[in-house]
Amino acid sequence: MKTERIKYTGLKDKVKKVLDGFSNCKFFNSDLSQWTIFNCKNFSFMLDECRKFNADLSDWDVSNGENFQSMFFNCRKFNSDLSEWDVSKAKSWDNFAENSLLEKHPEHIPERFRENYLK
Repeated sequence: MKTERIKYTGLKDKVKKVLDGFSNCKFFNSDLSQWTIFNCKNFSFMLDECRKFNADLSDWDVSNGENFQSMFFNCRKFNSDLSEWDVSKAKSWDNFAENSLLEKHPEHIPERFRENYLK
């Protein structure tokens, strides 16, 4: 599958879960900034191992999200500022940004998740 050609084509208000959405797509780096995902609750492993991914997701409304486990695990180039994300409903965020560029910029991680990355 050539993930570079994936384009969002609709159902924007019906997305409820993106579990494993682009997991292990090592060369994926498409613009997802226009996705409307406010109904989504599970972001687990959405972009894990997407080593080239670095789109701006700062404007995503993730306020209904509950599970963010390993969402950006091993996203080595990802450094979008997510500090303003509303993650107040989050129940799980283990390894949220483990091995990603975000680890070096914990100020870009939502405050509630940040403690895991401050050393």
